[in-house]
Amino acid sequence: MAGPFDDYIKKGKQIIQRHGWMVQAILPDKKQPSYSYTVGLSQAPTWHPEIFIVGFHPD
Repeated sequence: MAGPFDDYIKKGKQIIQRHGWMVQAILPDKKQPSYSYTVGLSQAPTWHPEIFIVGFHPD
């Protein structure tokens, strides 16, 4: 059964396959500031720790 996020997950996997990593931005709301994080940097060949950034607008 297809879920509501299947297309999003598929696109994310394509980006990571093409570039090796991606950035996911989360918009702010009344309870939390905006933040962004990387996905895929910790995998070979870079083995770089993932990055988490708080307080900057995603633009």
